[in-house]
Formats: sequence, structure tokens, C-alpha cells
Amino acid sequence: MERSDRPRGAPDSDSNITYFPGNPDSPPVEEFFQPASDTKGHNVPASFRSPPGLMTRVSRILASGAVPYRTKGELLRHALVRHLHWLEGLIGDGVLEGSELTRYEAMRTTLAEEEYMAQFTEIIERASAVINTLKVRGRDARAAKVAYRLLNDAKEIQDPDWRAEYVKDLTLRFGDLIKAQPKAPLRGFRSETE
Repeated sequence: MERSDRPRGAPDSDSNITYFPGNPDSPPVEEFFQPASDTKGHNVPASFRSPPGLMTRVSRILASGAVPYRTKGELLRHALVRHLHWLEGLIGDGVLEGSELTRYEAMRTTLAEEEYMAQFTEIIERASAVINTLKVRGRDARAAKVAYRLLNDAKEIQDPDWRAEYVKDLTLRFGDLIKAQPKAPLRGFRSETE
């Protein structure tokens, strides 16, 4: 495909390199940005593990100033969108069997989410050890604070089943400490009797 025939922003078939700003064939800078939220302000946090070298490469690319991204998140969001677009094209062209890929990915995602949430049990066990150590050392106030913070974190879990399970487990284990957690003082306010 000739460069002039190539859709704007599409990779060059010879080099598989996308043309960036400054190149006349590059898309406008706005096309490099994938918003962090949808039009209603909704978003989902995403994280993943990677070899250190990958993040070093991302940092070097950002530091070069050759791309319009301000943060790693902007670059990674756009890279993900571009890659998904490419995969969807392969599926549409019949290169990848869509139903098999979709089924496999759905199963893998479900399993990964369940494994991740099951690890919370390990966190509760570790929390028990930490809280018991604090109590043995006479640091009951600190133990109560840790238990209270863990309960609040558990209440933020998105999946309602896992959230209910962990809130219940934390409440059963540390309910006495959580109830003992003092409420935040309202500094700077005067009572009506003053």
C-alpha cells in the first residue's frame, strides 16, 4: 500500500510504524488521546504487571518528547485501543476466529478476576497477624485504625458478592476493634453552647 493510500494514522505495512506528529501523514494530535472516562464520567481502573524493561521503554518514549502523551496512562490507553482495533480487524478479516478468541478471553478474564479476589483472603490473614501483633504490643488504637481502614477498603470492592463476603469476614474478625474506632474530630467547629 502506498503511503498516500494508507488511512491516516494506520501503520506503514513495510515497517509497522505509526506516523507521529511532525510527519505530514500523521493523524492530528487529538487522535492520540483516549479519554480516561466515558462521556458520563465512568471509568474502570486497570493495572497489570510487566517486566521492568517495558516500563523503562515507556518512560524513555515519554521523555523523548517525540509523542504527544503527558503520562504513562495516556500512552498505555492509546496503545491498548490501537491494539484492540488491530485485533478486531484480524477477527473481522477471519484471521482469528472471533467466537473462539472471545470465549477464551472471557474465560481467562473470569478466572483472573476470581483468582485476584480470592487473594483477598490472604490479605485478611496477614491483617489478622498484624492487628494481633499491634494488640500484643499494647497499640490497640493503631490496631483499631488498621481494622477500620481495611473494612472501608473492602466496602469499595466493585463485585457485590466479594464485597459482602469480605465486609462480613472483616466485621466478624475485627468488629470489636472497628466499633472502638473513634470518629474523626470536627476541628474548627464550635458547639452551639459556646
